Amino acid sequence: MADCGIVGIFAKDHENVYEKLVHSLHVLQHRGEDACGILVYNNGETHLERKEGLVSSNFHFTEEAYMYGDRGIGHTRYPTTNLDNGCSSCDIQPIEICYDWIRFHIAHNGTITSLCGIPLSNKGKDDKYLDMARDCHSFEGKTLTIEEAKILIDKVREEMDGGTDTEMVGRIIAHLSKNMDFEDAVKLVIPGLTGSFALIMQVDGKIIGIRDPYGIRPLVFGRLPDGYVLASESCVLNELRKLYYMGERIPKNDVKPGNGIILSDDGVKVMRFAESQRTAFCIFEDAYFSRPDSKIRGQILSSFRQRCGEKLGERLKSEFTLKDAEESIIIPIPDGGIPFAVGLSKTTKIPLMSHGLIRDKYTGRTFIRAEDTKGLNRADLVLRKLSFLHDVIEDKVVILADDSIVRGTTTKKVSFMAAEAGAKDVIWCFNFPPISYTCPLGIEMFKGGRDQFIANQIVDKDKHYKIEAGIAEILRVKSAYYMTIDDYLEQLGLTFGEACTGCISGVYPFDELNELYGCKSDQ
Repeated sequence: MADCGIVGIFAKDHENVYEKLVHSLHVLQHRGEDACGILVYNNGETHLERKEGLVSSNFHFTEEAYMYGDRGIGHTRYPTTNLDNGCSSCDIQPIEICYDWIRFHIAHNGTITSLCGIPLSNKGKDDKYLDMARDCHSFEGKTLTIEEAKILIDKVREEMDGGTDTEMVGRIIAHLSKNMDFEDAVKLVIPGLTGSFALIMQVDGKIIGIRDPYGIRPLVFGRLPDGYVLASESCVLNELRKLYYMGERIPKNDVKPGNGIILSDDGVKVMRFAESQRTAFCIFEDAYFSRPDSKIRGQILSSFRQRCGEKLGERLKSEFTLKDAEESIIIPIPDGGIPFAVGLSKTTKIPLMSHGLIRDKYTGRTFIRAEDTKGLNRADLVLRKLSFLHDVIEDKVVILADDSIVRGTTTKKVSFMAAEAGAKDVIWCFNFPPISYTCPLGIEMFKGGRDQFIANQIVDKDKHYKIEAGIAEILRVKSAYYMTIDDYLEQLGLTFGEACTGCISGVYPFDELNELYGCKSDQ
């Protein structure tokens, strides 16, 4: 279910967790503004509420709104295309999976495309996707065969209420659990999944969080003084500490790829659900999706983004004349471009003028807005969202710093806005390297194919500087600068073999996705 936000909270002292779940989802709102849901568990009884829209619009602290329970899970949904047409409201998570023999709830961040190479969707089930079907051997020797996977998927398709990969995987686990322990059923399924996932489930009073074997999507575990938390990002722990545990230490760690954390009345149990041959951390998370105050792989993202600005600033400093620098100011596109712009300014000594651009704080994130949302489209929303101050930028070379450029429609409008506000020239600096391939692993770049990306409008792009020159021409600005993928990974402290660079290089961590969507599909 794409790049959503998930959280699970377990109270050791049987205190109510509803307020903490709501506060946690508020902090994860940037990961999904389409819908939200909360499930609480109380002495064998469950209470589930799922709503379209923002957390603040749907979950309140009045007596009639309270949901009582000492453990629970929550989800914020990021709108993407479902596997098939289903009931839209049925796709809001957490999703209840209910059969005569089992009942549990599941929420998911990521995108799962196949089980044992068999596609979860009906689309393309007779094409070359099936040529990549494989027996799924778990690391403990148990096997889910191609035939078993196909039977399960066909059966579950007929039982679906909605259309998400989340529901389908949940139902597959449920069918397997009919003849084995729930955790054993999960162990059988996890190694056979292609895609990205951070799963969180509530079953029989337990909360189970699992991170995919490649670590593509983030998942963090924290120990509260009176309980435990699983969440998409560490900023959740920061918020809970601020509100409930001021002055107390809250240990937190990334869940290791392939691992699961089981929270129950017996305490914390770490379980290995799949072997991890390599990592493939999503590097778009670091540039855009995760909050700048979150900590991933031991580093605060705002510090990483600032280092990227310092690195790219070295190029600007070497290519700018003294006159260029004296006439220039740096303005970040809020909020993602702010730490990046700080780094640019630090290296180049060009003044940082954050107040030169005003952001309407009520518009929300335009990148995660669905194209068919009623009212203004994504590009036009930028006109409402951002406003330049004429007296700040007039007669200046305005260096605009942003986290990334994907389609370029909004960036082009911002360029025009700067020019109309009196900028002498406009220069763009982008933290994330040029995107040329779709992401089948959970970032909403999929719909529209590769033609949507502005970098693919450049005919001659065999060199990095040629892409930059082509982008500048399309945007009708003086110049454009990107971080190179090598420099970007260096600042992250990752190698190509540790990161997923699919949206840049066309090389994904899964062979079947390379064949279908990557650079191999071009051949």
